[in-house]
Amino acid sequence: MKKVVLLSTVQEDGLLQLPLSIMAIGTVLMHEGYYPVIIDIQVEENWRELLKNSLDNALFLAISSLTGPSINFVLEAINISRANYPELPIVWGGYHASTAYESIMNENLVE
Repeated sequence: MKKVVLLSTVQEDGLLQLPLSIMAIGTVLMHEGYYPVIIDIQVEENWRELLKNSLDNALFLAISSLTGPSINFVLEAINISRANYPELPIVWGGYHASTAYESIMNENLVE
């Protein structure tokens, strides 16, 4: 099984948003023979444990975020991944990663 874990950290207080970006990527991956595991922190109360358990045998972790408070969730997810699966590739996407990619790469948190 070619499993990939897709995590949406987009969260605004009191406003639920569909994780359209990871849903779109997950759909494409599924059609290409991959098994996408989608985790949305807005609706998964135990997302940390779910993430940790989902990373077993995954090819990579992909995280989507906006600039702002969701960055804290990204950093927490990266720490969970690195603590349990230090060699697992991490792909950080979304608006923040697209606009602040130089600072992200300088932190050496993602591949």
